[in-house]
Order: sequence, then structure tokens, then C-alpha cells
Amino acid sequence: MQSERKKSEPGTSTASLINKKLNTGRVKKMQPVLKERKNQLIMRLSNTMQRMIRSIQRDFHEAYPYLKIVVDNKDAMDIPMDSLTDNDKMPPSVNINRDRTVAEVEKNCREIFGLPVHIFRKSSNVWVATSYTAHWTLEKQNREGEQISKLFPGTI
Repeated sequence: MQSERKKSEPGTSTASLINKKLNTGRVKKMQPVLKERKNQLIMRLSNTMQRMIRSIQRDFHEAYPYLKIVVDNKDAMDIPMDSLTDNDKMPPSVNINRDRTVAEVEKNCREIFGLPVHIFRKSSNVWVATSYTAHWTLEKQNREGEQISKLFPGTI
């Protein structure tokens, strides 16, 4: 009996040691189930994210047909979910009015939704990054895309 006490941790009873072993066994048995539930939740969140991203892209393209908003999907899961699920507040939104610059919209999408987005402008039949003209407004970017695409349709 004394050898048993020396092996056990000081201040712990035999009953607490037995409970600890039982709980550890239960946790090990539950790990595959918990992992599967976690994977299902991640898949549902991923599907919801993809739908949200497609909706944002569709709405943006309707407002600016010569611009395209692209989300860097590999970093898109960093959305602050508490801001999306708080029912007491208005849902978060990004202002995409025509007087906003590309830089402002990209920054707001990153800060508010955690979405790393990039805006591209149509130039004939290719999409060009707007990084050098990020200080231009969305209206100016869209107008430039329209003019270039009309001047050089289907070329390049």
C-alpha cells in the first residue's frame, strides 16, 4: 500500500486517480467523433463563405461591369464571426459607392470581413490589376475599363 502511495501524486486520492483515468479514456474515445463534427462545421462555414463571396462578386459586378473583385480564398477564413452573428447590430457592410477608391474598398473588406480582396479592371479581353491606380475611384476605374474595351474589343 505504501508503494502505491509513493507512485501517486501528493494530495490525490485513489478515487480521483481512477476518475482521471476514466475521463482520459472517454476523451480518447470521443476524439474521432469530435474531429468529425469539427470537420462538418468547417465544411458548412466554408460553403457559407463561398456563397457569401459569390454574392459579393455578383453585386459588385452588377454595379461595375468593367471591374472584378477577387477574393484570395486561402486567407478568407479569418472572418470575425462574432460581427456576422450579432443580432443586435446591423450586419457589417462595405461602402462601394462610385466615389470610393479601390484602395479604400480593399482595405475595408480586409478590416470588416477579414477578406483579402483585389479589384481588377477589364482591358479589352483581359483583367488588369489596379494596384498602380488604386487611388482612382471605382467610377473612374470602371469608365477606363469601358473605354479601353470599346476601343480595342477582343484584342490583345
